[in-house]
Amino acid sequence: MTELSVSSIGNLSISSFLSKTNIFGIIIASMISSRINELVESFINHLLVPIIDLFNKKKSITNQTIKLFNTDIKIGLIILALCKLLLVMILVVIIIKSLSLNKIN
Repeated sequence: MTELSVSSIGNLSISSFLSKTNIFGIIIASMISSRINELVESFINHLLVPIIDLFNKKKSITNQTIKLFNTDIKIGLIILALCKLLLVMILVVIIIKSLSLNKIN
C-alpha cells in the first residue's frame, strides 16, 4: 500500500508542480503589473490631468462630455483611459526591450 503525503499527489510533488508551471514567475509578474498600474494611475491623475486642466479653464477633462443620441458620453474619461493604455503599452515595450538587451549582453 502506498502512502499519500501532504506534499505529493500521485507521482507529482507540489514543489515539482510549482517549478514546472513557473507559478512564482506569474506571481512576480502580477505584483509588478499592479505596481505599474499604480504608477500610471498616479502619473495620469496627478500630472497629466492638472496640466490639461491648466489650458482648459472651463471644465476639468474628467468632466468633459459630448452628447450623442440624447446621451451624455464622458469623453474626457475615455481619453484618459486611452492615455493610460498607451502609457502602459510604452512601459511594457521599454521593459521588454531592456530585458532583451540584458540577455544579449
